[in-house]
Amino acid sequence: MDLEDELRSAITILLTGLAATVLALFAVLFGVFCVVALFWDDHRIAALLGASAAFALVSIFLAVLIHRHLANKPADRTLRRAMNRR
Repeated sequence: MDLEDELRSAITILLTGLAATVLALFAVLFGVFCVVALFWDDHRIAALLGASAAFALVSIFLAVLIHRHLANKPADRTLRRAMNRR
């Protein structure tokens, strides 16, 4: 029973996080649309390039954070121990 509760909790957390991520992406997308619409007559290419550059910089920053996190994570030997017990 306790394992089922933990599984339900993990699934709820994952689905809630996924929904929050999708909604945040929509908010960013609509924000970019507003910026491009605001500059459509005068500087549409600059607004599109600026938005693209901002997305690229944020994605590179997040990729570096993930890489650092994974590089500093200690190796998990639990699976190896389980396999050696056989």
